Amino acid sequence: MAGPSEPDGPSTTPSSTTQAAPAAPETLRPVRVAAGVNLGDACESYYPRASRFAGEVGSTTLKVLVGTDGRAKDTRVELGSGSKNLDDAAIACVKEQGRFVPAVQNGATIESWQYMRWTWRLPGIPSPSAVQEDWPARVADAYGKGNFVEAATLLSPKASAGLAPAQLLLAQLYLNGQGVERSTEEAQHWLTRAAAQGDAQAAFMLGAFQATGKFAPADYGSAAKWLRIAAHEQSAPAAYMLAELYQKGLGVEQDPSKALAWMDAAIAYCNESCGDRIAIYRGGRRTLAATLSKEQLDAAARWDAPEGPTSLAVMKNRDALQRRGVNNLPDELSRRGARDAIVFLARIGTDGRVKESKLETADRSDQLVAITEELIRKGDYEPKRVDGTAVESWQTVRWVWAVDPGS
Repeated sequence: MAGPSEPDGPSTTPSSTTQAAPAAPETLRPVRVAAGVNLGDACESYYPRASRFAGEVGSTTLKVLVGTDGRAKDTRVELGSGSKNLDDAAIACVKEQGRFVPAVQNGATIESWQYMRWTWRLPGIPSPSAVQEDWPARVADAYGKGNFVEAATLLSPKASAGLAPAQLLLAQLYLNGQGVERSTEEAQHWLTRAAAQGDAQAAFMLGAFQATGKFAPADYGSAAKWLRIAAHEQSAPAAYMLAELYQKGLGVEQDPSKALAWMDAAIAYCNESCGDRIAIYRGGRRTLAATLSKEQLDAAARWDAPEGPTSLAVMKNRDALQRRGVNNLPDELSRRGARDAIVFLARIGTDGRVKESKLETADRSDQLVAITEELIRKGDYEPKRVDGTAVESWQTVRWVWAVDPGS
């Protein structure tokens, strides 16, 4: 199955340097990490503690000026994670630990701008007790040894507590009949719970299964819903499958312009993990575009609606709002705990303020949804920019609550 989606964001914050770095070209090659360097382990150690406990995840895409010695001479955030803490940690890791293969021109090494993406992932919405238990490592160890019964036993209480990654893994065990009796009903239940929190992989799997009739007769309307949720989290395969539904008129009104818009999104969301699929996406896009009129091509480029492609919002005052939200929770929610991932779609104006908002996913509490929407509407966001000019656009805003009972 396809992996998690890659977040997006329009931040372009340069790091400080002693002299101005050369301008980065629009087309960059991905960095190649020098042999013997484990940048993955190194950057994990930079994961901010506050971000871990707040459940902050996302991907930071950096432009990196790689010197002739393979060191990062300058870094710039090209696509932000939505968290300044995570973006700053990515910059710090790359500048301090990065060792890359410099570019070669005419037989000589040269300075060059390259890009890299670092994805900050957590195995669940963490709390101090969850970190101490280290349950993800225990699950991985059991799974690696083929002890699926133990893995299922470890996952069940975490899934019931609302941890989306545990729900996804437990669903996969039910799908494969590993450690539990094979049950597509149970698999669908846990995939739905995880997808309802905006888990991109769960939403993609659920949408793909419903589009292909994996669980029951195909349900294209429901498939389109879940694929759109995954696509709004920057899942390339979900965006492309959704494009095919628009192209064929399955579960949605047939519209080749909207199909082309989602194909463009799939290509934009792709990264090194797409592999050979990127060629398929580009080929499908060329074939469809060749059949469209100029008006239809223009309509694809101009489509701006909640059900269309969105970018991931960069909220500049997220930390302050997160603290305010936790401190001002009603006593009832504080006593029983607040643990949920809620996703809104927000129309962000050129001034970075929310013009309107629309709930996309929330696993449980209606009361928590209302509180979250109020906080999101107080956000200060980076507006989308087209050719350097701020424009209004729909963006995906993810909010994670991780408040333990009585805290």
